[in-house]
Amino acid sequence: MSPFRDGVTATRDGTQLPDPFVALVTGAGRGIGKETALRFAREPGCQLVLVDRDEAPLQELVRRLSVPSSWVAVDLTDANAPRRIRDHLVAKHNRLHVLVNNAGARWTAPFAEGGWENVRRTMAINFDAAVRLTEALLPILRESSPSSIVNVSSLGGRMPRPGTGGYASSRPRSRPGRIVFLWRRRRAACTSVSCCLASWSLRVFRKPSS
Repeated sequence: MSPFRDGVTATRDGTQLPDPFVALVTGAGRGIGKETALRFAREPGCQLVLVDRDEAPLQELVRRLSVPSSWVAVDLTDANAPRRIRDHLVAKHNRLHVLVNNAGARWTAPFAEGGWENVRRTMAINFDAAVRLTEALLPILRESSPSSIVNVSSLGGRMPRPGTGGYASSRPRSRPGRIVFLWRRRRAACTSVSCCLASWSLRVFRKPSS
């Protein structure tokens, strides 16, 4: 019996995803977030929710995508950002299979110049925002099980450059290589995975049942 509610679809490398599946990507307007969304869109059954503080790049990206997509333009450091994203997700899909916490920023300055304020605003977007959004969406992820949370980290967390102490602390490095999504058979399973921004590829696999 399939562990997925709506059946499965094989990816291009022979692994499986729920069909349909919903993925939410933060920081999707540019860079890694944008490329992650484009890569997801190559998989059958993909439905995307894109989040960024700037609406224009989200609109442009949605026009490029050939899969059902919607967006939320919001500053993730705003107090009501998690609620707005959750409400949008519930209204559009009422399910979520993959949450990609990618949004982040870096302000470079020696601590003597940037001080606590530089650390505070870096942690607010790179760490606090991901924790708050995960908390808001966790009930939906559990209900949509099997599901995954992907937290994007950085090589800068292991090899920080001068003036990037706050950034390095906010994005600790995980094992190098690739993004890995863990799909569990157990009904209420939700797996959290950190990934590094080294050369990466998207691969999904299912953990064998015990």
